[in-house]
Amino acid sequence: MNRNTIPVYVVGSAILAYMVDYISGKQSPVLWISIITLWVSTVSLSRTGTIIAFFLFVLVMLYKIKYLSHLYNNKKVKKIIIAFTILAVLLAVLMTGIVVYNSSRYSIEGIMSNSTMERIKLIQSFLDQTNIKRAFTGFKFIDETLKDPHNSYLTLWSYCGIAAFPVFVFMFYLLLKLFKSNHFVTGLYFLILLYPVAEHVLFIRFHDYLIYTLFFYYFKER
Repeated sequence: MNRNTIPVYVVGSAILAYMVDYISGKQSPVLWISIITLWVSTVSLSRTGTIIAFFLFVLVMLYKIKYLSHLYNNKKVKKIIIAFTILAVLLAVLMTGIVVYNSSRYSIEGIMSNSTMERIKLIQSFLDQTNIKRAFTGFKFIDETLKDPHNSYLTLWSYCGIAAFPVFVFMFYLLLKLFKSNHFVTGLYFLILLYPVAEHVLFIRFHDYLIYTLFFYYFKER
């Protein structure tokens, strides 16, 4: 299995679990799911997956702190909760750092590695192949090594042309509407939208079910 595929499934499952918990009325997000997700994503050596998993961990941690702070009004208890929370964050960062340091892919390649530069070149190649006509009608993206630009939005644009833009507008509209109703769910949705920037995970792909879930939830709540 490709190293980038593992965190796609793990992160997607974790986000779905948090969404189901929220829809079911659970106010406090469980922390262990995000910790396992961060660990598995890091061990998989997928940089994009690790970054998204780390953001998910931070999001859950912040809302865990917020929930516990409201639950316990005593200032001393609040300080203890915050202290343990900071300790948990440092522990997670340390665990991730150990794996990152011991991994040749993280420590040798770095952020601007050949793989990263290839992604940038793919996007540049996509834009170079785009003209006014193709922007409206769509076109078949041609690359010597990969069939798509590793970007879900550009891939859908190449398939559908201008017809893809109503989809993009609706996804942004849904983000604004969710932000008005619940910030935690908005954070989850933002991560769903961020992942496809570097991986082809949306639009008849792995994470479509997350968009469908939020779509039906939003109209159910209206």
